Amino acid sequence: MSAIDPGIDDTVKEAAEDVEVWPSDRQKELEEEDLMAPSTWWFASTACPLLAATFGPIANGFSICALVYSWRAYIPPGATQADGIKMQDPAWLLAVNAVSLVSALTGNMSLLLNMAKRINFSTAQPITITGFLLAGVLLIADMAAINSGSHYYITEPRAIPSERHALTSAYYYAIFAAAIYMIIGFLMCLTVYGANKGYYDKRFNLTSSQRTLMLQTMSFVGYLLLGALVFSKIEGWKYLDSVYWADTTLLTVGLGDYSPQTAVGRGLLFPFAIGGILMVGLVVGSIRSLVLERGKEKVGRRR
Repeated sequence: MSAIDPGIDDTVKEAAEDVEVWPSDRQKELEEEDLMAPSTWWFASTACPLLAATFGPIANGFSICALVYSWRAYIPPGATQADGIKMQDPAWLLAVNAVSLVSALTGNMSLLLNMAKRINFSTAQPITITGFLLAGVLLIADMAAINSGSHYYITEPRAIPSERHALTSAYYYAIFAAAIYMIIGFLMCLTVYGANKGYYDKRFNLTSSQRTLMLQTMSFVGYLLLGALVFSKIEGWKYLDSVYWADTTLLTVGLGDYSPQTAVGRGLLFPFAIGGILMVGLVVGSIRSLVLERGKEKVGRRR
């Protein structure tokens, strides 16, 4: 009998070990895939609806600001943009803006009712996506028309824009609203795609922290817009100037270019600012809770 080559013997042993170990390694890979599957689609199943429900009301607030004030101002010779005279917007622009706002509110309400389990997923999401995307497209169409048409220009032949006319802050609020609507619409398309593919259930199982963040965001937007309305009436400011003042008061230390001059306005300033700061703190606290909650979920899956 011939002796077995030691090199061949070692090779056979290694091959046998590989065959024995392979199922174990493969099993570990499968377990890792099962572990990461919920995390892989977490953004589509949870983050996208949460972002839509949180930023939707903010975009609605921008739409309201774009609707209630003229988009154009006439600048008299020798004056600055701050002294611009408001120009009445065409009726068609106001109508399209109003339809855009109603469409966005419908989409937002459909999403919230779906989260509250009042409307099923298959019915609510087409309404939500259509509402947000339509709202964004209508605002974009308005902006394109107001810039390309003769309605934007004050005189013929066309004057140099920087010298004779300007777009007001309402126009830029419309830009922000349109951008948010389009982003939300596409995010919800991703959510529907994953649900239809069976990667997760067609139900929003939001945690208490996620629901709290949504409610706090909506409350803060409403608080800011209503507060701005009150101060605009008291101080005689333009509504968008009052919104600007409320933003800088609640979210910064204040810039000082606007400040209440009446006794009533100064009296209401302190409670308004304290209430807004507390609401901002609650929103920040909810975001922190979401981050910690997400971290605990990842740790829990690996145990």
